Amino acid sequence: MVGVGLWAAMLGGRNTICVPLAFVAAMIIGGAVGIAGIEFPLVELGIVSSLIVIGGLISLRTILPLPVAMSIVSLFALFHGHAHGAEMPASASGLLYGLGFVVATVTLHATGIGLGRLLRTTAATRYARLTGLGIAGSGLALLVIG
Repeated sequence: MVGVGLWAAMLGGRNTICVPLAFVAAMIIGGAVGIAGIEFPLVELGIVSSLIVIGGLISLRTILPLPVAMSIVSLFALFHGHAHGAEMPASASGLLYGLGFVVATVTLHATGIGLGRLLRTTAATRYARLTGLGIAGSGLALLVIG
């Protein structure tokens, strides 16, 4: 989720806010589906794929149109949200539990946006690319291990 904020900051302009908001909106939908007990196929693979793809987009400094970027993160957010919702303890309040994972996600996005703003300079570009490679590498490692 830090990667979503980082990529959004790299895209700049309205993307900095719209891409993370799209993620959060879709994550809420996925979370509601998970809380409702509706099965969602390949959730873990969707989450791992999000690391690989978002990390790759960052490392390649990929610039996409706003609707495309929002669509990509929204698809992955459905998986993240479903995992949160499906793992909600039976004793938890759905509203409070959902609010908790939304606040945590917004915090992680804000961290990524801050990091992206720090790494915007030409001199820091390699660090942003290395960060993207690290995110993608984490996803690949989870794919192999898991």
